[in-house]
Amino acid sequence: MNNLKELSPKFVDTFRRHTIMIEKIGINIFDETKNSFFKRHFKLGLFMSLVMVLLVGQIIYVIKRNEIDAQFVDVVSTIPSTFILIQDLVKIFVVTYKRDRIRKVIMEIGKIWPTELDDEEKKKTLHSWTKSLKFFDNAFFRAAIISLVFYELLPLAMTIYSINTEVDAQYQFPLQMYFFCDLHSHFQYALAYTYQLIISTTVHMCVYVSCDFLLVDLIFDLSALLSLLRIDLENLVEQNYNNYDFEDDDCEDIKVIVIKHQKLLSLAETLNEIFGGIIFSQVSFSSVIICCYSFMAVIADGMFLKNLTASLGIMFAIFIIAWPGQMLSDASNNVAAAAYRCLWYERGKKFRKCIAIIIARSQRECHLSALGFSDLTLAMFSKVISTSWSYLSLLNQMYDNIDE
Repeated sequence: MNNLKELSPKFVDTFRRHTIMIEKIGINIFDETKNSFFKRHFKLGLFMSLVMVLLVGQIIYVIKRNEIDAQFVDVVSTIPSTFILIQDLVKIFVVTYKRDRIRKVIMEIGKIWPTELDDEEKKKTLHSWTKSLKFFDNAFFRAAIISLVFYELLPLAMTIYSINTEVDAQYQFPLQMYFFCDLHSHFQYALAYTYQLIISTTVHMCVYVSCDFLLVDLIFDLSALLSLLRIDLENLVEQNYNNYDFEDDDCEDIKVIVIKHQKLLSLAETLNEIFGGIIFSQVSFSSVIICCYSFMAVIADGMFLKNLTASLGIMFAIFIIAWPGQMLSDASNNVAAAAYRCLWYERGKKFRKCIAIIIARSQRECHLSALGFSDLTLAMFSKVISTSWSYLSLLNQMYDNIDE
């Protein structure tokens, strides 16, 4: 934690909310103390045990669907929440196993992050990036809370209404799962509902949302630094053109930019290695999750709002990692364009070689990817949505055939 004091407060503000949320489940990214394994992982182990009970309960529900007389719609409603829990387990594993590398990346970005800027254009650019990130962060965080409220509390409201209006009340839950004992009383129902409410809320806010946005924060930060580098390139020759001596040019100005550019590309590659598994799980499962929630929104009686908000929430979750990924790619391309547009022909051979190095490095677009299968761009988001629509059409056809 003391390491954060060495970094710019404005930089720390870009990611601190989500590292604090992740700490609540027992993963402290900035904890470098040499405590025992049991002491460091007790809280996380307890949390994982409760999550595994929820996951196993959902899997058993699907396996024993005939025994408990579950309908086709009930099984479909179990699939998205099961896949989301699997995604959450992947995120927990990645952040736990690679937290030292995550901390190192954050510290490296923090060392490059400017504390004072004299250039007015660079001030405006950095302010624009941090302001956009803050707006994006707050908007999604609030949207996640609203979606969660509908998803978690609507079944409770339906159950309370059923208790007050019907003789045989039907107990409804946010998640379909197999209970190892029959729920015969309101007290037992309240205990089971409270368990689902606490675990699913904690998992969603502290794992699903926070891990995604930790990645988004770091992508925004790298994109902001690449934008500042672009400005340095655009102003480079202009600052050194007067009284220029071709023979005595040591090219220190461009060398600093080349080194910084190399460092930023290296950090982007490291970020890709760390979060590739998380991105892969998001891309692989999200189409099925969106499909099932959309199907349930159309089919399930009384749960339209719950499933609609869940479906939109997953779409938004994919968008919030795809859009920053696209901006990182664009920021990298803009560096190459700025290098090409600068007046390199008015400088010596050493300078031109450095410019050529920057352009050559930028030929390979700076992308994060899902373990190399799909680049994290808006095209990927579009592909996920179109695949979801195809799955939804197939699921509707299956449902129609069952009805017949």
